[in-house]
Amino acid sequence: GSDESTLLAGPLCQHPPKGRQPNVMFYPAVCDVAAMPAAAAASIDKVAWYDTAPLTFDARQETRTMVLVALRDITDEELFVDYRYMPGDNLPKWYSPVARE
Repeated sequence: GSDESTLLAGPLCQHPPKGRQPNVMFYPAVCDVAAMPAAAAASIDKVAWYDTAPLTFDARQETRTMVLVALRDITDEELFVDYRYMPGDNLPKWYSPVARE
């Protein structure tokens, strides 16, 4: 079998340091888990989220999750995602806004 922890890469993404650009972004996805193999559906359950219950008769039909999308080719490097903190927030000292290109 595969190491299931490899499916959970989101917590390994850091905010880029000053002067660096993100190389990945989070993207919301809706999965039809009823059409997936059981092992894949079980893995999706570990990373699914809901702010409201799904509006289906079968709660497992549509499961929301997030996927990482590469913004460019990535080879053997750290993953950086823009945390997009709001300017009015009490920002941590390490945080630096990402310059928009």
